[in-house]
Amino acid sequence: MKINIVFFTSTGNSFFLALRAKYFFEKMTEHRVGMYDVVTSNYEEVINCDALGIFYPVWMSDMPDHLQNFCKRLLKDSVKKNIFIVGNCASGTDNSQLYWKRKLERAGHKVNYAAMLKMPSNFNISLLARDASEVEINELKERAVVNLQEICSDISAGVTKNLSDGLASKLYAIQRLFFYFKSKWGYKYMKLAESRCTKCQMCVKLCPMENIKPDGNGNISFGKKCIMCAKCFNYCPTNAVLIGKKSEDASKYHRYFCKEIKPIFYR
Repeated sequence: MKINIVFFTSTGNSFFLALRAKYFFEKMTEHRVGMYDVVTSNYEEVINCDALGIFYPVWMSDMPDHLQNFCKRLLKDSVKKNIFIVGNCASGTDNSQLYWKRKLERAGHKVNYAAMLKMPSNFNISLLARDASEVEINELKERAVVNLQEICSDISAGVTKNLSDGLASKLYAIQRLFFYFKSKWGYKYMKLAESRCTKCQMCVKLCPMENIKPDGNGNISFGKKCIMCAKCFNYCPTNAVLIGKKSEDASKYHRYFCKEIKPIFYR
């Protein structure tokens, strides 16, 4: 069986999980597994498979913009797919996977599995965020991999399951609506501590939206297409990229990226 996994990753968590899933599927069942970054991949190539996996980080109680657009295209597609959805977030609970499961099934697709895994946060400037130690981060990843192995085993065995944390997760539907409007002005939070910037232009190369532009002197500016993926914020080697002025205090608002995964550049 041919399984294709399409993913979006900002600081590596989703790519980390997708790669582990590929390993488990190929080891357990000898399925052929293709890996596709939704930002750069061709839609027709991605859906040319027997089963389609969607891996994503939860943003504002939803999928990232690129995967939302991918799923919206699936909704209109006359070719119906067998799909499994695996999200991840710092709380370990959300209902975005069930939200998209319902939409895809109403369009005629079969969503056999919808799960949410707990992974370290890459957005440690929100009110609810809490910095984790290296030990805690590694423990989170280890537990997520154990749970992912069970998910892959279930999927390979044809088990249908939709993992949810019950009524509490439905509150995220309200949060999703709130963040939908808030995200439209996300670009206004992006700032630069010019005294720290070395003009390395890593942020320019990382941005999946081509939203960060350098001028002739190497000075960068942020446009209005920001989707708040926080790649530039977390990977900046000198902590020059800020999300709001308060994040200027690097000792308080720590950056995070998955150390097992190399950053994906788009430029």
